[in-house]
Amino acid sequence: MPESDLIEILEAHRLEPATELPADIVLHAVPDPWPFPPHLRMVPEIVAALDLAEAMAPSLAELGRARLADLADGLEPSWQRRPPRRRRLRAIVPSSVQVLRPHPRLQHSAAADAAWDD
Repeated sequence: MPESDLIEILEAHRLEPATELPADIVLHAVPDPWPFPPHLRMVPEIVAALDLAEAMAPSLAELGRARLADLADGLEPSWQRRPPRRRRLRAIVPSSVQVLRPHPRLQHSAAADAAWDD
């Protein structure tokens, strides 16, 4: 919210800062000039309604569920086929082929390396 509107909103809704308990509402004030056009929605309606529906306060959760029901009334399901999936590309190095290892006599061992380590 714009920093210039903070006090007006706090007084209009009788909000007080939370001291010890976690807050149900978090207000973030942005110093003027406000970077967004007036009355711009920050999130889609469905996201705001889902956020309210998951609130801890029962009154806010009920408000969110009611808004979700309102939004669902205007929806009509549409059934469309999914686009075909792309075929997986073949791996450059096949994973089924075992990696060739040198003969055991030609492999270095940690014990042999430790003996020569100074």
